[in-house]
Amino acid sequence: MNLNSQIHYWLTQENRLINSDYSQSNLILALGRQKQQIQNQPHHIISTKDPDRFIIEFLAAVSLEIPVFLADPRWGAVEQQQFKNSIALGTPQPGTIMIPTGGTSGQLKLAIHNPATLSAAVQGFQEFYGVAEINSHCLLPLHHVSGLMQLWRSIITNGHFTTSQQIPEIPNSFISLVPTQLQRWLPDRSDWLRSFQTVIIGGAPAATNLLAAARAAQIPLSPSYGATETAAMVAALPVADFLAGAVGCGQCLPHANLRIRPENGRIEIKSRSLMLGYYPNLRAPQEYWLTDDLGELDESGNLQIIGRESQKIISGGEKIFPEQVEAAILATGLVTDVCVLGIPDAEWGDRVVACYVGAVDLLVLQTAVADRLAAFKRPKAWFALPEIPRNSQGKVDRIKLRQQIASW
Repeated sequence: MNLNSQIHYWLTQENRLINSDYSQSNLILALGRQKQQIQNQPHHIISTKDPDRFIIEFLAAVSLEIPVFLADPRWGAVEQQQFKNSIALGTPQPGTIMIPTGGTSGQLKLAIHNPATLSAAVQGFQEFYGVAEINSHCLLPLHHVSGLMQLWRSIITNGHFTTSQQIPEIPNSFISLVPTQLQRWLPDRSDWLRSFQTVIIGGAPAATNLLAAARAAQIPLSPSYGATETAAMVAALPVADFLAGAVGCGQCLPHANLRIRPENGRIEIKSRSLMLGYYPNLRAPQEYWLTDDLGELDESGNLQIIGRESQKIISGGEKIFPEQVEAAILATGLVTDVCVLGIPDAEWGDRVVACYVGAVDLLVLQTAVADRLAAFKRPKAWFALPEIPRNSQGKVDRIKLRQQIASW
């Protein structure tokens, strides 16, 4: 079945798009009208918070092979200008889908995908979890790869798709969460989380104590690793392994290969779901993509994420990875959120600073952390904040955070 036929088949099946404001017949009519509106466009930009509107615009463009640029409707002026500048750099190829990435830490980039790369990720997902039909319960933004792939999985496999926060109406549903969502809902909505077949967590590192709490609550969690560039997850830990006490992000899904560079520990990925390049530049096919992530494979072959190369702090000649310091601070149980940064310093090169959320006496916190970290890793400055700025995927907005502490 070709893509157009698959989209039409999915839309005409009863109750595939749940919680939609459109009836089935009105959805098909709206899609037809959207196709007429955009059929002569050189490309189409989608920037909406409304899931129904997004789905109609996206399916119309994909059906017509009109290049699609996805945009976050909550972007500020800086991101919007970077987005416009990026689009102006080239002419997109028919059928391509440009997905934004990297806006919270620097220059916005657009990863080029197409239906084939997205569908390769779906096939790997099906094989890994042993399912034919994928029912997706999506509470992540559709302009981001983690939300888009939940929609694409349902379309390609003729599954159900819903954006409701209620108990899933369709049994055996998958949901993808970021750590912030899991932390927020675990205390009061454990029954709701247990109602899913699988709760996939990714997008940002999850604290060890959060994962332990999820395991104790018997949440069917599947920690994963992936990126916008790989059409979301390329490695995952099976639920049974997680509940049995295994840690890390598991092993590769069938559609991907992963290796660790011995000289620096950076993760390289080769996958049928790998992006075609960063817009407007195409990458050479069949090459491994070098990520910014540092990792290692444990004795069971499970991927363990150490940190990010670009966020590494060098203070007094010592290498420090913020994720390790953050994990130690969270493990005290005295704070609810934390982010560790390196701030330029004339004496140390970089000065380790910690931004945290929690009503705790600083001396008590510092004392608790001292037992968990070597002296050179301990923060030299601490900032108590009402909240850590994060995007909808749970990733820290480091630009905003640096701007906040710069005024202190």
